[in-house]
Amino acid sequence: MTVYQLEQVELETLRQLSSTALEKEWINDNLELPFSSRNYQFPNGNATIFYRSHDEKNLHLSIKTITAKHAEKVWLVTIPLPLEIPNLDDSP
Repeated sequence: MTVYQLEQVELETLRQLSSTALEKEWINDNLELPFSSRNYQFPNGNATIFYRSHDEKNLHLSIKTITAKHAEKVWLVTIPLPLEIPNLDDSP
């Protein structure tokens, strides 16, 4: 893989990590809509999530990710609502 490809993987990883962190905040009632932004730091970089809008079915966000090597990307993301914790007790 090239350095560019590795950075793209890091950017995608940061997007996933920050989306998961935001969903956990929502599930634990530590997040109210609307919010202006949320910052997350990870070993491989950081991410800032910006609230754009929401309706009954979706939460619309922008996520700016920056790797430790300073590669940047802005993602437009829609997360379905309501966010719920999966029932882990029903596993086989």
